[in-house]
Amino acid sequence: RIGDVIRIRFEGDVDKRVCTLPGVLDCVLGDGEAKVTIHDTGTLDPVIRCFSKITDICMTQPDLEDVFLEFAKGEVASQ
Repeated sequence: RIGDVIRIRFEGDVDKRVCTLPGVLDCVLGDGEAKVTIHDTGTLDPVIRCFSKITDICMTQPDLEDVFLEFAKGEVASQ
């Protein structure tokens, strides 16, 4: 799924509901790390509030190749 990817390193607890927030397209929680894909930046604040202590955060946008590949997958699936 295409969206902005937030990579978060954290200590302490994380509210597991982060993965079910409106606007969250994909969510992978690991030991002290999380990768959350969001639909738009309006979802960023609720996502951040789910972590008790963030030690590092990085947000990236999909590049043109990712967008094209996702679009092409959708076209193939609809045929």
